[in-house]
Amino acid sequence: MSFYRKRIRQFYYNLFSSFYDAFIKAHSGDRAQRLRKWLIDKAELKAGMKVLDLCTGTGSVAITAKRAVGKDGLVAGVDFSYGMLKKAKEKSRHSHTHIFWIQADVTALPFKDSSFDAVFCAYGFYELKDDDKIKMIKEVLRVLAEKGRFFMMEHEEPENPFIRFLYRLRLITMGSLSSKDFIKKELQLISRFFKEVKKEKSISGNSKLIIAAKEN
Repeated sequence: MSFYRKRIRQFYYNLFSSFYDAFIKAHSGDRAQRLRKWLIDKAELKAGMKVLDLCTGTGSVAITAKRAVGKDGLVAGVDFSYGMLKKAKEKSRHSHTHIFWIQADVTALPFKDSSFDAVFCAYGFYELKDDDKIKMIKEVLRVLAEKGRFFMMEHEEPENPFIRFLYRLRLITMGSLSSKDFIKKELQLISRFFKEVKKEKSISGNSKLIIAAKEN
């Protein structure tokens, strides 16, 4: 990604952070934010586990994961937007959870190989450029420990016309023109890198979860 394109995207997400949570609630049909708990429950996290949340946004998944892994567990939330991470830090202080918030590029993660038991990415993957999607998947595979799993939650195509318009606009402007085609081939792509890839519909019906396990 060029320097200027990256700065433009960061500026966009810094602004977007102000109303990101409200947009996600409307888009996912999850105004009570039950989906985050559902996602963490699906991961069956245990006390003491090490968890990474990519494109963490305002930190909702990371905060929920920290409660699951307890005081002996470790959770790191990564985003390239300072605005998003600022919101995440505020939320974690209010919930009294200690999380490592890191500003970094998901295509070049600052972690050693096999560092995490589980990696999450909620509502961020589709907005990456096509080449960055592949780079991120490879990085996820690299930082996952043996038998670790990758959990990717994304929106289904919205039924509400206005929300659908915003959804497609984000795919085109922040992702790429081919992102809509990628959605149809997501399992095929991820299966190139992981085994036991499966897809489930969320409890709200407006989101989906893809679970991919790393080979031994």
